[in-house]
Amino acid sequence: MAKRPVMTRADIFAPDFTTDPYWWREARPRDLPERPLPARADVAIVGAGGTGLAVALPLARAGRSVVILEAALPGEGASTRSGGNVSRTLKATFPELVHHHGEERAVDYYREAGLAIEHLSRLIEEEGIECGYRRQGRYYAAHNPRAYETLESSSETLR
Repeated sequence: MAKRPVMTRADIFAPDFTTDPYWWREARPRDLPERPLPARADVAIVGAGGTGLAVALPLARAGRSVVILEAALPGEGASTRSGGNVSRTLKATFPELVHHHGEERAVDYYREAGLAIEHLSRLIEEEGIECGYRRQGRYYAAHNPRAYETLESSSETLR
């Protein structure tokens, strides 16, 4: 019996394979110069991703002294690797939230998720951020009968 060749990492990927997101070809995260930390700041924000920057902007415009702390390159972490998906769907289903936190709190969670998307849409428009953002409809799918039952129950409750 002939031995099968051992495949090395280089053997299984195309020559131009990269783990970098494709959009980095046009907008690669840039290294920024390190600056000494100020002796005092009104607000310190950990993370220069979308959420951190969206919080820092209105605070700075309101006259607050804001420091943003980032471990990597700005835009190198989760915000840039998300594929640009924005969703009001929460990890826990609506019935699960009702079960654990009550209906009023569950409604609040979903309302906040919707408000977060509205805020993001306004921020992109007001700041003139060119990112190809478009609001689309929603599509929900189930991969098995049990998931379908959960989806159906959650949809009925939300309706």
